[in-house]
Amino acid sequence: DIRDLLQAAHTKVVREFFQSGGAENPQAKPRPITMQDLLEALAERKPSVSKTMLQAYEKWAAEHGAL
Repeated sequence: DIRDLLQAAHTKVVREFFQSGGAENPQAKPRPITMQDLLEALAERKPSVSKTMLQAYEKWAAEHGAL
């Protein structure tokens, strides 16, 4: 999930860079990824594990120890 979140934020920044014409300037660089980029990516992403599955993992860990 974290890797996907970071990839989504990175893709957004790169897309903005190309849309703004930055790729045409060899010395231009995409802007740094910000916390706002991460928060926006987080709002758009769905978790890879459902709440039900998370509860099952937590129950198993409580009964049997760490995963």
